[in-house]
Amino acid sequence: LYIAARVLSSIGSDAMDRSVEEPLSVTTKFSLRVLGRMANFQAAVGLQQLYRLPERNAKLAENGRRLAEKLSDIPSIQPPPVKAGEEHVYLYFRVLVPQAKRFRALLLKRGIDTQPDDMQNCAGLDAFKEFAADCPVAASLPDRSIELPNTPRLSEADTDYIAKSVREVAAIISSAGAGGPG
Repeated sequence: LYIAARVLSSIGSDAMDRSVEEPLSVTTKFSLRVLGRMANFQAAVGLQQLYRLPERNAKLAENGRRLAEKLSDIPSIQPPPVKAGEEHVYLYFRVLVPQAKRFRALLLKRGIDTQPDDMQNCAGLDAFKEFAADCPVAASLPDRSIELPNTPRLSEADTDYIAKSVREVAAIISSAGAGGPG
């Protein structure tokens, strides 16, 4: 898929983003009762993974702190805020950037596969329509937010490369006259 994404991106297609933005449709012949059950083997594997959770979370946090530190001095980039004295696992490393789609395309050319913001403005969801309000900041996030890679498998060199590439792309977009993340 990475090669297909690179080819599509290089010709200006947003097919990958559109496929992610479309709602999932679940079609199955199984009943909900069957789908809700887990096989013994699945449960055994899942339980074993729980033993690795503290180690994996620590690595995610280490990578996230490293990325946040290396990106914190770029005026047009806003890494995830963390309050003093609090810990962050950085399961998703979302940053505010100028021109999110262009930013993602330029990072992809450097071999960094990012994700678009998948958060939705709650004020626009049917479940909250009776409480609907104008939320311009929430509504603008998809145009300003991307998710950078962060997995326990990333090395220091990987996170340094991601940070370096974000810095280069921010400079390119900034020199073209784009503003900050807003």
